[in-house]
Amino acid sequence: MSDVTVTHDLRDGISIIKIKGPLTTETLSTINANSTEIFEDIKNNFSAPGCIIDCHEVTFIDSTGIGWLNGKHIGMKKRDKTLYIVDTSAYVDKALHAVGVLKFLNVDTLKNALRALQDKKS
Repeated sequence: MSDVTVTHDLRDGISIIKIKGPLTTETLSTINANSTEIFEDIKNNFSAPGCIIDCHEVTFIDSTGIGWLNGKHIGMKKRDKTLYIVDTSAYVDKALHAVGVLKFLNVDTLKNALRALQDKKS
């Protein structure tokens, strides 16, 4: 059994996917099972400007987890949508920085991400 949970919330019409627990090889099947349909709906919704992945409760991330975030970023970008990764811990920030993905991933605060996506929506 996986020790990760994925929840989905809408705030002002913006999808927020919250991950609680490790984002790793071992938990990826659970994360995908609980988020794939959400991501597909966002990518196929013409009016959705993108979405947010809230990582404030991600306790650990490995290279597979980083690859998953990058893959979601690329999938959204192909549909002219923006993915924000928000409220990352110092550990997650350090891992993302170490592999160089901060150059192209949108990592910010929830408040700033919501504002940016609302502006894009307008």
